[in-house]
Amino acid sequence: MKRLILLIISFLLTACSQFIPVYHPPVQQGELISTKMVEQLQTGMSTAQVQEILGKPLLINVIDTNRLIYVYTLKLNFKPQKQRTLIVNFSNNRMTNFSIKTNGGADHFEE
Repeated sequence: MKRLILLIISFLLTACSQFIPVYHPPVQQGELISTKMVEQLQTGMSTAQVQEILGKPLLINVIDTNRLIYVYTLKLNFKPQKQRTLIVNFSNNRMTNFSIKTNGGADHFEE
């Protein structure tokens, strides 16, 4: 009888967990790049100068060595994941341009 009561209680507790929100810690991955860092980028900078400002990228493109890719993702509790990607293009070891791609409503870099 005690086992049956324990079984029923454990079943009820696990069934209730679907309705009670469970805490999920925020998950940040990648390089956090500030607006100030992006504002320092200038056309004609060398790869080393860009990496001095932004740091070394986690993603290294072995096919196209004229491109640095910086990715930052943020997943908060019960909210969609936000991702920001900064792509820096080079020609002859000099920066030609950069672009920022976002999803999840993140239209700028954090301060």
